[in-house]
Amino acid sequence: MPSEATTIAARTFPALGTFATVLVAEPDALAPAHDLLAAELDAVDLACSRFRADSELCRVNHARGRPVPVSPLFAEALAVALDAAELTDGDVDPTCGQSLVRLGYDRDFIQGRRHTGPLRQPPMPAGGWRRVRLDLKRLEVRVPAGVWLDLGATAKALAADRAASAIQATTGCGVLVDLGGDLRVAGDPPEEGWRVGIADDAGFDASTASIEPRQVVMINDGGLATSSILGRAWRRGGADLHHIIDPSTGRPVPSCWRTVSVAAASCVDANIASTAAILRAERAIGWLDGLRLPLASSATTARSSPSRGPLPVASRLRTSCVAPSGCRHASRPGGLRLDPDGHEAPRSIPATCTRSAGSGSNSARPHETAHHLLVVATSSLVLVSFLVPLALVLRTLAADRAISAATAQAQSMAPLVTTLETSNLRLTVDQVNAGTNTPVTIFLPSGAELGQPAPVSPAVLLARNGRSFSAEAPGGEQVLVAVQGLTGGTAVIRTFVPESVLRHGVTRAWLLLGEVGLLLLVLSVLVADQLARSLVRPLTALAQASDRLAAASYEICPPGRR
Repeated sequence: MPSEATTIAARTFPALGTFATVLVAEPDALAPAHDLLAAELDAVDLACSRFRADSELCRVNHARGRPVPVSPLFAEALAVALDAAELTDGDVDPTCGQSLVRLGYDRDFIQGRRHTGPLRQPPMPAGGWRRVRLDLKRLEVRVPAGVWLDLGATAKALAADRAASAIQATTGCGVLVDLGGDLRVAGDPPEEGWRVGIADDAGFDASTASIEPRQVVMINDGGLATSSILGRAWRRGGADLHHIIDPSTGRPVPSCWRTVSVAAASCVDANIASTAAILRAERAIGWLDGLRLPLASSATTARSSPSRGPLPVASRLRTSCVAPSGCRHASRPGGLRLDPDGHEAPRSIPATCTRSAGSGSNSARPHETAHHLLVVATSSLVLVSFLVPLALVLRTLAADRAISAATAQAQSMAPLVTTLETSNLRLTVDQVNAGTNTPVTIFLPSGAELGQPAPVSPAVLLARNGRSFSAEAPGGEQVLVAVQGLTGGTAVIRTFVPESVLRHGVTRAWLLLGEVGLLLLVLSVLVADQLARSLVRPLTALAQASDRLAAASYEICPPGRR
């Protein structure tokens, strides 16, 4: 946290689920600076809070895919979040709202962490930031149904940038705004600069008075942000969780870093880099180097310099890299070989004992055979690694095609359930079942069952709650479509897809893949044979020439007279 000098005035108050601190270089400017910061934070909270029913973010998340008019502040906050996603290749994704809800972070953190029971739903990956539509001219946002935004990764940093700029413009003095570790300075700094302490083990309950800095940096302009897996950490069902989410899995990222601090031209830029560094784990070092953000050691005092770019400070949770099991460096200089005890083994020199003219050709054949075997083995591995996943994809596509057709069949029956009498509906279902290999069963709210006889399974009972889904069934899959709005409750349309339909055409496709693989294997062996012959022929000729020269030498100079 910034240290007070004699001319620095400061005030701290709770905001945005954390603490907010404003420091000014002129004490008379503290009151207006506090008022400006408080007003900015109130506006950001009303626009971007995920826990306020009256916020713009909640209206967007619950719009079910419809366009929603938004304020310029919300549009700016969302634009910053989408820019962060693009700059980090989707690592910092603003569509992780549902992921956090599934992990139990569905209310204010102080209240949410009190619940420690098991999670009720599995993790959900992010909805995908590229699917979000933001029209800055019309100030309109459209988010696909089921996708929830969470702007917590960047909105707080944006608030720090906006507040610091507004305070400096109004008061004309140097100012530092700190929002729970997201800092922005503006205006002329104190003579000695702003001293900022960084702690790498501060939890949510830590205060500015209780935090013990592990590192101190001096900043004169721009922003500094700290991301940590400790600040928002909780337990559910015995599992340790935190709020930095891997968008691809919807789970807390298992990073090798627990805290990363980055200084940059703005707090938003610093926050994007620090959050992405947590997500990228060990890859973050090279990534920060590419951004001209060199990694500082954990116990140094550094001053940012425009000539060398921003300075990040990061503390590692662990520093060792574990190699794969059984992996050793066995190479030694000079081509030495090691015996099982680690000692140098003597090198053997192949002896050329035969002198017959045909020895060269005979010795070449084992090399050709070994080459052929190597080519067959390599080609087989390549083909297997290619054909097996492709075969699995074909089976999945066939099953998806059958499920989609069954879903369309069930959905086409839904209007008939709501309009036809039971007798006419029964006749229609029987006619449909007579001409299809995916039989249909309709469970009416009254308990009547039409069409193919089927048990009232737990999946059917779940569908009666208004959910439509597909699930496994003995001998295949079942597609369940809920039809609501009927007198007496909800009807369920069940379409059963047998295993034979799920795998229709798969066997034929696999046979075709096998024939293609065999053909490619034969072609690779033929090509390898020609290549081996082109390489072996010169060696064979050289060996034969050596034999002839050796024989001529013995004839000219007998062994006893050399």
